Amino acid sequence: MNAFLDDLEAETELKSMLANIERRFLHAIREQFDATEERESLQNELRRIERKFRESREEWLNERQSLVQYLSQMYSTIQKLLRERILQNIPISTSQLEALANKLRNINEKEVELQRKEKRNEEKEKALENEENLKKFKNFGI
Repeated sequence: MNAFLDDLEAETELKSMLANIERRFLHAIREQFDATEERESLQNELRRIERKFRESREEWLNERQSLVQYLSQMYSTIQKLLRERILQNIPISTSQLEALANKLRNINEKEVELQRKEKRNEEKEKALENEENLKKFKNFGI
């Protein structure tokens, strides 16, 4: 009878140990699956941010190119007007010079603003690269 009770107790302990091992194994599999899903989600988010950044950068480059073309055309027109007036010997009025100076100031301000935007975009690009590198290192367990 004692041998039977000892065998029964040993079997119960073995079943309990196997159940604990099974629970731990299932928990580890669940954690690995969750980590994989999270990594995929982060990669999708990173791709979305990179795509949005590329679109913003392209839009900014188009705006910049448009402004440069506008400035170039304006400069050419001003030069042409100045040559015509000099050749015709017609003096330029003070109000015209003031208007020209205001336009040139506006142009300079827009160019400075463009440079600021370009710098911000470059900083964002570097931040995205740093974030991507950090995620890569985390994925490799470094």
